[in-house]
Amino acid sequence: MTIAASYADTINITSSADAGLFENNPDNNLGGMDFVTAGTIASGLKSRALFKFDVAEVLPANATVTSASVTFNVPFARGAGRTFQLHRVLADWGEGSGAGMGAGLGAAAAADEVTWNSRFHGSETWTSPGAEAGTDYASTASATATMGASTLALSSATMAADIQAWLTSPELNFGWLILIADEAPTLTASRISTREDSVNAPNLTITYSVPTPAAPPTLTDITHDAGTFIFSFNAEADRSYAVGFRDSLTAGNWGVITNIASQLTPTTHTITNPASGTEGYFRVSTQ
Repeated sequence: MTIAASYADTINITSSADAGLFENNPDNNLGGMDFVTAGTIASGLKSRALFKFDVAEVLPANATVTSASVTFNVPFARGAGRTFQLHRVLADWGEGSGAGMGAGLGAAAAADEVTWNSRFHGSETWTSPGAEAGTDYASTASATATMGASTLALSSATMAADIQAWLTSPELNFGWLILIADEAPTLTASRISTREDSVNAPNLTITYSVPTPAAPPTLTDITHDAGTFIFSFNAEADRSYAVGFRDSLTAGNWGVITNIASQLTPTTHTITNPASGTEGYFRVSTQ
């Protein structure tokens, strides 16, 4: 098995969409506000927050995600000291641009904007208002953390797995839902800054690796002796190679002369092949 060399990198991105779900105003959209709320207000009504990060836009398609962490700024942390959860969302939703009513209320939803009742106002509802575990979002949290006095920071291997899945299938990236683990206690609703607050926008940090591109193999010591072609090439460590041949430079399928398994150290390989016909062409390929 080939274990290709790779290099690691880290990238920081902010949310590409965010909105709030507010039971107190179940048909309002909060997609245009500079904060959304997660927790329970004094009357016992709940609020939850949606955040989406467009990872496929910024990560190489062949990246392997090794770790992920996200920090949300919390300018008003009534839930400080309590556990909050991050769940992968399983259904699409429309961010919208609701704002203007003050006190975190957003505005009456326009068509296809997300609300407490609907993923897309006027056309698609949540399985149950506020989104339902198991159908609208994953039952098991991707991460949990205690809210601090001004931030909520989450990190886990499951978050990294979520991002890897979204990179592989961007059409399934519906983001994460934030909710307080115990929604029964009141006066826990906390304001979480969104991307509309450019100074305090969420920050997702992703560490990933990508394979190092192979150096193109170069054929050397090319000779023709007694009806046999002989040539050599230098192979990089931890890469497999295939040596091919065909009779025409521009047409026909490449036949495989030999496959060379990966080696632990750089190696020079010498290939011999009987010559036949008036012309012949060789190639060496790797991944």
